Amino acid sequence: MAAARVVLRGGLLGLPGVHTWPSAASFVLARVADGPGVHRRLLERGMAVRPLHTFPFLDADYLRLTVRDASSNAALLEALAESL
Repeated sequence: MAAARVVLRGGLLGLPGVHTWPSAASFVLARVADGPGVHRRLLERGMAVRPLHTFPFLDADYLRLTVRDASSNAALLEALAESL
């Protein structure tokens, strides 16, 4: 999982307007512009990501992206790039 997380975060860092933080967990915290819109567009593409607006100190532009296998992570990165 650690290697998959590094690849996922690296892919996220290559997307314009996406900010991430280092993680040791099974997910990556990402901030995007228009988080609610991006979340909706990802859901329309079959990608379930967790919005974090209910967490203290986070707003609707924060999303939790779960680290999965390589093909699932690649599909998430593609869908996210199209959803931004």
